[in-house]
Amino acid sequence: HVGPYDKLLEKGSPMSLLWDELFHWGNDNKLINAASLLIGLPQDDPSITPPEKQRFDVCVQIPEFRNPSGHIGCQTIPAGIFGVGRHYGSFDNLAETYMHVYDSLVTTGKYRLRGEKPFEVYSYSQVKDDIRIHFTDVYLPIEPTDPEKRTQKR
Repeated sequence: HVGPYDKLLEKGSPMSLLWDELFHWGNDNKLINAASLLIGLPQDDPSITPPEKQRFDVCVQIPEFRNPSGHIGCQTIPAGIFGVGRHYGSFDNLAETYMHVYDSLVTTGKYRLRGEKPFEVYSYSQVKDDIRIHFTDVYLPIEPTDPEKRTQKR
């Protein structure tokens, strides 16, 4: 997706068509199910990049990659240490969760950002048969600023 990061999961949004294409491909190839993770990969910092130039990949976790078609490609999220924050509610204030994780870990001087992209995982918890609480986990790639900690086995 190229354009504003808003309405990531809302029906009728430009991104919903990409989600639909991804699910259609995944179902046709028997690669996704109800337990598959929905992942968003923002490619640009929205505080720097104008909305019309922001890039965003919609993804689903799969056990293997096969039969690419259309917009479908494959990415691997590199292993490493991530600072994680859980966000409940609207995407309108999702940036606050990014800032909270950043402020808690990076501005304290304990960690610095790695050169990888952050990502988001979209989930829900079933409270009752008819009630779900939707949440987003924000993952920021970090590494310790202490050189001794960086050489320890991960």
